[in-house]
Amino acid sequence: MSAYKFNKLCISAGVLEDKTRPSTKHPDVVKGFKAITKLGERFGKNVVSPNNPIESQPHWYEDSFDELLDLIGAS
Repeated sequence: MSAYKFNKLCISAGVLEDKTRPSTKHPDVVKGFKAITKLGERFGKNVVSPNNPIESQPHWYEDSFDELLDLIGAS
């Protein structure tokens, strides 16, 4: 399954959300990124993105990943 499809399923299940932030170089541009919701914290955590320190990046726990796949209907 593609990351795009996985993320869409996670958003639909409420464990992931789209967030935005203003661009640091172009104030009129809005950048998007994904973040784990409070509900999703059981399956992973948000870590600082290596590409931009003001963005988070989802990190899923290996020991609960199968349960996450069941929740989003991807198992």
